[in-house]
Amino acid sequence: MLEKSPEAFKTISEAAEELGVEQHVLRFWETKFPQIKPLKRRGGRRFYRPEDMEILIRIQHLLHKQGFTIKGAKKALNAKDPASETATAVSEAHAAPLERKESRAKKSSTTQLDLLAQSDAPTPNAIGKDARKLLENVLSELKAARKDLQSNT
Repeated sequence: MLEKSPEAFKTISEAAEELGVEQHVLRFWETKFPQIKPLKRRGGRRFYRPEDMEILIRIQHLLHKQGFTIKGAKKALNAKDPASETATAVSEAHAAPLERKESRAKKSSTTQLDLLAQSDAPTPNAIGKDARKLLENVLSELKAARKDLQSNT
């Protein structure tokens, strides 16, 4: 199959495949995010423009990678805040090969929880002290279990 140009419009099936979500998820996002405006042809067939794809990539990152709620993702998309800028940076890096992403993840020993602790700015989905303590305990138990597994092999 021929690969489309990055500037070409994408069908809903192509967009869903690229984002790793089901087609009904894209239709749902259209109802929640007014920024998504695919071109609709007769019969309701959707065609996503490159700018629609950028927005979809940002939404997918906010919801599935950063754990935002729909409401939080809407705010991040509308605001010029660090979370929105992070989503933009991720959307630009979306085309990077999977191997590079995996190797960077393996090299990094900093967890997302550590990054949250280092940040002075409140995040849209900031967790409470009790939840943080619980997560820290679970993380330390997981690290101990991994250490035990590695020493047994």
